[in-house]
Amino acid sequence: MDILAEANRLKSQGVPVVSMAVGQPSDPAPVLVRAAAAKALQDGRIGYTDALGLAGFRKAIAGHYADHYGLDIEPGRIAVT
Repeated sequence: MDILAEANRLKSQGVPVVSMAVGQPSDPAPVLVRAAAAKALQDGRIGYTDALGLAGFRKAIAGHYADHYGLDIEPGRIAVT
């Protein structure tokens, strides 16, 4: 936390700081991302996905490994965390 305190001290003095400490982004989320999140909330699409990740996404990852590395990985063996 010493780094975060120093970053805050410098920012308070007007020094431009790009904080990469503690996962603190220096910029807000892009407008399109915020709009998509707002729409998902309005549509009631909130909740958990499959614990291992979306099946289609895991299938796409398996395809990427096949195409780029020549590896045959079953999507069921892929966990997206």
